[in-house]
Amino acid sequence: MWSARLAVIVWAAKLASMCVNRPGFVESGQRAMEVGSFASAIQSRRTENSIIRNPLIGLAAYQSLRGSEKYGETSIARWQSSNDLYVKIAMNSRPAIPVATTPSKASLHWGCRDNAKGNHMASNLHAASVVIDGLIISDFGRSVFEDMRKGGLTAANCTCCVWEGFTETMRNVMRWKAWFREHGDILKQVYTTADILKAKEEGKTGIILGWQNITGIEDQIGYLGLFKELGVGIIQMAYNTQNLVGTGCYETRDGGLSDFGREVVAEMNRLGILCDLSHVGARTSEDVIATSKQPVAYSHCLPAGLKEHPRNKSDAQLKFIVDRGGFVGVTMFPPFLKRGPAANVDDYVEAIEYVINICGEGNVGIGTDFTQGYGQEFFDWITHDKGYARRLTNFGDVINPEGLRTIGDWPNLTAAMEKRGWSASRIEAVIGRNWFNLLRTVWGA
Repeated sequence: MWSARLAVIVWAAKLASMCVNRPGFVESGQRAMEVGSFASAIQSRRTENSIIRNPLIGLAAYQSLRGSEKYGETSIARWQSSNDLYVKIAMNSRPAIPVATTPSKASLHWGCRDNAKGNHMASNLHAASVVIDGLIISDFGRSVFEDMRKGGLTAANCTCCVWEGFTETMRNVMRWKAWFREHGDILKQVYTTADILKAKEEGKTGIILGWQNITGIEDQIGYLGLFKELGVGIIQMAYNTQNLVGTGCYETRDGGLSDFGREVVAEMNRLGILCDLSHVGARTSEDVIATSKQPVAYSHCLPAGLKEHPRNKSDAQLKFIVDRGGFVGVTMFPPFLKRGPAANVDDYVEAIEYVINICGEGNVGIGTDFTQGYGQEFFDWITHDKGYARRLTNFGDVINPEGLRTIGDWPNLTAAMEKRGWSASRIEAVIGRNWFNLLRTVWGA
């Protein structure tokens, strides 16, 4: 018995020693507990001020207590009744709320175990993390929603407006409301970042309703408030071509943000709707970045430094947005990747790393731009102005990177980051934490 108990405690100590130098390992700002007193520190509840940040460490400590007669049932009961988030995670229960480091700079304790049943993740870190995809525009339905669960997605920004006007966009939102009812066992609508945490807790995927064009409001700024109440939290200022607000990236001349557009940005700021600039022209993007009082984002783009393309952003553009508090989500849409349809998941990680080297790992996330389930008719629709007019581009074969063919393959991306030698803290930030912090800032909740 003692040998088995000792083995568990040694295992816990080894895990602790692997994490003591990890930034933010303890909430109090101390470096970490002495490895030799790890188990006794847990037993004496020094975790009151030093909340364990890694679920594996919490699990090891909890199992050490369970295996030790010395601590007895009282200590175990005290552990089980703890309100510490990671203690609950270690016991595979559901955490209540995130713990903030300071009121002004709150940060989540990442590591909530995904409660999706039958989901065998390629990466334990992926399963433990809050995972947010900043852009999915797929042929939505039960099969796609189930693949989101298979991929361990905590939340995703899902497109419900591209070329549509007010009425058709309302119909799209109506359709989503029906899906939330019909697939409530695996979906949850997201209005605030608290809903993202709740989705993680419940083993569901949180859906953020988003637009890739401002056309849904037509010429009525007041419609923004209506759609915000319906749950629209992200809106792109233009999709490829000119609209009333500004200019898309495929126009020959970029006239910048219109005066009407400035009013739209101000109202989006007031309501807490994120301004997206992924398909927007360079001058209009710069104007929005300068005009907005809130952070703005390229939710799904790639660097022109790896491949020149009208949809890719230059190093200067990437630096400009983050220098002014903005954010960059990196896409894996194959026509924009360096090796196109021959790319694999490692090529995608290379592109993400390129952007991190310019923008910093705290300002970068993922926006895959999965078009799962769609065929050529859809790609013709999105590559013609207004869906029917002049052709803007020809994507050719759209073959997602090897290893990331479907949304269900999302854990392979996390595993590829691990293989590349990224730290756990960087991975957690890029696959979800950074998006979460951005949305909390813009939405205000």
